[in-house]
This record gives sequence, structure tokens and C-alpha cells, in this order.
Amino acid sequence: MTCAFTTAAVRLLASHADAKNAGPMERYMKNQFPFLGIKAPLRRELSRQLFSWWDTVDYLAAHTIGALFSRSPELIRPNTTAWVKGDNIWLARTALLFQLSYKSRTDQELLFALIESCAASREFFIAKAIGWALREYAKTEPEAVRDFVETALANLSRREALKHLG
Repeated sequence: MTCAFTTAAVRLLASHADAKNAGPMERYMKNQFPFLGIKAPLRRELSRQLFSWWDTVDYLAAHTIGALFSRSPELIRPNTTAWVKGDNIWLARTALLFQLSYKSRTDQELLFALIESCAASREFFIAKAIGWALREYAKTEPEAVRDFVETALANLSRREALKHLG
């Protein structure tokens, strides 16, 4: 069974594969290993994305940021809106997950708007966050979540959202 990290790493790196570089790289290494053809500067940049890791981000989102935003709700919209529009997947994931423990206090309008802002993302960690946020909210508002997932969500997000709703 492949772990989530390995799956995410393979997906991320494969999405940046460059066949014209792969052959020369393999030949340089005497054809002992397959290469994706990703040159070192890009590979280092992509690796940084993998090591701002999800478990730390998820804890901070649900507990630290969630609590901060509960105490200072005026910070919510400007920050979460900027985060989902930015290019940092971990901030976008935080924006999607900060309400995980809010239950009936969840701002449904905001949650759905944030999800719609990044629903087209092909980023694995964003799709999973969308599904998780909806799955948690479905424990409080199952019909609202059922109705919402009928919109254009990625299959992964839809599956995660409906996992316990049947």
C-alpha cells in the first residue's frame, strides 16, 4: 500500500516531467534508473512544496488558526480570501480547514465560497481538504453538503465529502 506522501510526491513530480530531459539524464546515469527529466532547480522548488507537510498544516489550521479566527472574526474573510487566491497550497488548505471543529458555528456561505474558489484546482492536497471540510460539515448539515457537492467538484473531493453520508 502506498502512503499519502509517496502518492503526493509521485503526482507532483510526474506533473512536471520533461521527456526531452529524461533520456539524457538516464544515459548519464548509465541507464540504471528511470528519470522524469526534472532539472535540479525545479526539483528543489517542488520538493519544498512537499515538505511544508500536511499534518503540521492541518493541526495549525484546525486548532491554532481556527481558535484565532473564533476570537477575531474580522480576520477571517480578508485572510482566507487571499489565501485561496494565492499560490501557496498550504495557506489555501488552511483556509479550507480552519472551521473543521466549528460544527453549527460554521459559516456555510464562506465555506462554500472558499471551496468554489479552488474547486478547479488539480492539487491533491486541495482536493482532499475540500472533501474533508465538507465531510466534517456534513455531520452538522448533511442536506446542505449533499446539495453543494452536486456542483462541479473533483471526484476526489466529492468522494471524500460523501464518505459517511452513503
